[in-house]
Amino acid sequence: MKYSNEIKVGVTIVITVVIFVFGVRYFEDIPLLKGQYELETAFDDASGLIGGSSVQINGVRVGAVERVRLDPETQKVHVWFDVDEGVVIPEGSYTKISGLSVLGSVNMVVKLGPQTNDAVPPGGFVPSLEEDFIGNLADRAPGLVNRADTFLVSANDLLLETNLLLADPDSDLRQTFVALRNASASLDRLLTATQPRLDRSLAGFETVAADVSAFTNTTSDSLSLAISNLNTTLARLNRSLDALDPTLAGLDTLMTRVNTSEGTLGLLLQDPGVYYRLDSLLVSLNSLITNFEENPKKYLQELELIDIF
Repeated sequence: MKYSNEIKVGVTIVITVVIFVFGVRYFEDIPLLKGQYELETAFDDASGLIGGSSVQINGVRVGAVERVRLDPETQKVHVWFDVDEGVVIPEGSYTKISGLSVLGSVNMVVKLGPQTNDAVPPGGFVPSLEEDFIGNLADRAPGLVNRADTFLVSANDLLLETNLLLADPDSDLRQTFVALRNASASLDRLLTATQPRLDRSLAGFETVAADVSAFTNTTSDSLSLAISNLNTTLARLNRSLDALDPTLAGLDTLMTRVNTSEGTLGLLLQDPGVYYRLDSLLVSLNSLITNFEENPKKYLQELELIDIF
């Protein structure tokens, strides 16, 4: 099958255009097949920004500058740039130019606004840093001037009222300042009168502190020795108490047995019959001794020793 020369030429031209377009996009570091959407911004000075310059967010390339045009009426440089799909630029974002034109490294940087804001739609406008600053200043200037004027008027009225109050001898403000001045003068006289006393008191405190310090230094050894001896005495007392514990335990056992009428002593203390019998015995013994003292011969005759005499 043979093709005419016109078809061959047409196919060659189409292939050449496709290769040219893909080559340009490749050398400009533009994604070949990835989708993009276009946004617009404006600067007072392009600073060497040209078509094909990279667009970066946080140091990462996310697109490229499509074209740069100068507005003859406003003298603003309008820049149209492409951003990769999936990269969301929220409202409140702004652009700025970065790099040096002499080094051929000029690019455009997009500073993102709050992520909670709505995204800038395709074809939308993203203000530049300088334009945003000037615009905000221009928008806020009337309000700032009005506030400043109101503040100055209020301050002027306040100063006038203050001057009137100060000029009036019977005003509360004038009397307050007079009272403060009198109180300040009284306080100054009081401090002047008591200054010698304060000096003597401070000197006395310093002397006492020096004496206490000297006494502490001279008696520190004695105090240390006394504390050491006290510790030794307490240690001995603890050992004595430890040795006394078995004796107290034995005495406690003995008293327990006595209280429970165990043993002779317990029975003697707890049995009332023993007490009465012992009392009767003592009475009888007392009677016997009394009788012996009154008539000793009666008892001596019963002894065998009487026969010896």
